[in-house]
Order: sequence, then structure tokens, then C-alpha cells
Amino acid sequence: MKTLLIIGRGIAAQYLKWKASSQFHIIQVASNDFAPACSVNSSAVVALRKTQKGITPLGDIIHDSFFSFEKFIEQNNPKGVEAVNHYQLWGEDFKQVSNWDKRYEGFNISQDVAGFSLKRKVRVHQERGFIIYTQKYLDWFDSEGEFQFVNDYIISLAAGKAIGRRGDYRADIIVCCAGVYSKLLLPDNRISQTKVVQGSYLEWENDFPQSFSLTFEEVNLIYKKKERKLLLGASSYENGFDFMPQKDQLRAKYEKINALLQNRLPSFLSAKIHTGLRHKGVKRKPYCGKTQIDGVFSIDSFHKNGWSYATWAGDSLFQEVLEG
Repeated sequence: MKTLLIIGRGIAAQYLKWKASSQFHIIQVASNDFAPACSVNSSAVVALRKTQKGITPLGDIIHDSFFSFEKFIEQNNPKGVEAVNHYQLWGEDFKQVSNWDKRYEGFNISQDVAGFSLKRKVRVHQERGFIIYTQKYLDWFDSEGEFQFVNDYIISLAAGKAIGRRGDYRADIIVCCAGVYSKLLLPDNRISQTKVVQGSYLEWENDFPQSFSLTFEEVNLIYKKKERKLLLGASSYENGFDFMPQKDQLRAKYEKINALLQNRLPSFLSAKIHTGLRHKGVKRKPYCGKTQIDGVFSIDSFHKNGWSYATWAGDSLFQEVLEG
């Protein structure tokens, strides 16, 4: 049996490990201390938002990824995933109102959404979505197959070999699922054109009758009832490997949606702030495929749709490369 070395422990690495575990001896190497996965610092919502095929290449990937994720959830019933109603809201004064009116054709106009009585009537599109209980979902993959885990930080790659701070690791195939840290490992010209985008969100403990996912224009509000967590975000800031949260952005988003909800949210200062580093690909497209290093492949550039991209990318790489 060939050895597959997977670098990382975010959703890309976890799904690929599950996909390949029956056909490879798997070694997984990751370090949360030196390279924390963005997956554990994500508000974690999956929704199609009426993305259609045949308009843009990125839209095709988003569309296919959503249905790939949905199929995986329905067939395997993993822990840490909850189906919810996702509500997309926008006002008549929104800068993209004409585009969104066309995109979400058939929308309703309402002042009551997800148990909230709003300050004013807004446009509402409702669809099926999913919220992810991140650690529970990631941990589920660990229980579904045989693998060897090593807590180490990889500092360089070569054909058939990964060099870490604590040792060297050899494998027939290496797949880098290191998120933004791929920029430090891969020599490819493609990877040099990708960007590191910081994203932060707010978290409170709170009580609502049921889970929900709500987006007012470009501000997300998510409630995960099983953990009693209310999340709001997210900020976006392109400035390299910077973990300092953009509090002004977060406050502006908080004030915008709190005004619509007639001040139903807890205080801004009482929130806990989470920050992760997203990997933004060229033209925002995710990547799965070969690198310039022989025998080394990469799954990266998940940016804002990582939870659904993972099934699409893992299936694509497994079918086109690993099975071959």
C-alpha cells in the first residue's frame, strides 16, 4: 500500500484523509501552534445563495461544491452539521439592490425574520443551508479511518519528502492542505499570486429558540443552538500574516445589523473575537492539483467557501490524481 502524506488538519486535509484512508497508508502532519487551521476560526456556514451554473467559472465551482457537500452530508451523516433555514436580507437602499433583486427573483418583503421583529421591512430570500460545529465536524473524520498523526510543523518540501522541525517524513505522494501556509512551502508562481486575507468575527453565549443563519446584505449573523453560540462577522483585511483583528470593521457591521434588529444583540464589548487567515486564490478560485515539486500536490485557496470546497476538491484530486 502506498503512503500518502497530508500536511494540515483543516477541513481540506480532514476530508481528503477520509476519502483516501481505505487505499493509502496515511501520515498526517500538522501543528496548531505554528500553523493554526483557518477552519477552527470560521463562522462556518454553507449556503448556495442562488449561485447558478453557466455564468462564471467560479460560480460553477461554488454550485458544484454545494451539491457535493450536501450529498456527502446526506450519505454519511457526520457529526457537527445541522441543516437550517438561511435567510438573505437586503434593503431598498442597498448598493447592489437591482442586481440582488434579479439574483434572488421571487423574494418576499417582510419585517419578521428568524424570530426577529425588524426595524423596517426588507427583501428576504429563504433557502436551505447548513451550519457547522467546527471542532465536532473536524473530529468526526478522525474516527472514520486509520491514519498516523504527527504533531510537527513542515518547513520545506521535496520530491517524496517533507522536512519538519522535529523530523523528516517520506511518502509516495504528498498533498499540501496547509491553507495560507502553502505560500511558505510551495515555489509555484501560481501560489505567489495568492493572497492572505484576515477574517474576524464576534462570538457571544446566548439563548434563542433554534439555530439560524441570517445575512443582512454583507453581514452574517449565525446562532448555533447546540453550543449556545451567537456569531457575527466577518471582517476582511488583506495584510499578510496579521492576526490583529479589525475592530472598527467589526463594530460597523455590528451596529448595522443591531439597528435592524432593534438592539436585540448583546453589547459589542462583551463579545469574544476570533481571527483566522483565509487563503484567497487568483480570481478567488480554489485550487486542487499538481505543484512544481514532483509528487507533491496541493489543495488550497478556499477563501470564503472552504466547508463546501473541501468535498469538491478532495473528490477531484482523488479521482484525477490519486486513483491514477
